[in-house]
Amino acid sequence: MTNSVDFDIECPDCHKVHSVHVTVKVRDPSATCYKEPKFKYVIVKTSDRMVEECGSLYEAARGSWYNVSLNTVKDYKYVFAVIGGIVQEVFVADSWEPSGEHRVQFTGKPAPSNISTGIKGRRIPDEYRKPGLCAPILLSKN
Repeated sequence: MTNSVDFDIECPDCHKVHSVHVTVKVRDPSATCYKEPKFKYVIVKTSDRMVEECGSLYEAARGSWYNVSLNTVKDYKYVFAVIGGIVQEVFVADSWEPSGEHRVQFTGKPAPSNISTGIKGRRIPDEYRKPGLCAPILLSKN
């Protein structure tokens, strides 16, 4: 499902008005939320654009996340890669490492189906989608 919108915008450089057409993919709005698992996990919100730029969903999700403490995430074994509120993939984080000042990233692989079934393709729960929760990385509340 897609939504499209047309609008005019003035370019700050040349001051000309340009017509813009934007099409946004809307993930399945009827998707049900996954049941909160018993294990700790990290939700990483990414986008189709980031996947394209990084070359894969894994590279877009493993990221170089700013202002996340290595001590905070080191005990989180699973990462949910989310686009448009829907879990696209569940990864096992084999390790977490620093990737610059105040940044971390994980190294891992797709989770086995006994972990990802019931999560992948489902919407993240409402408590992770509240207005103001715009951080690209969220820690599970369990």
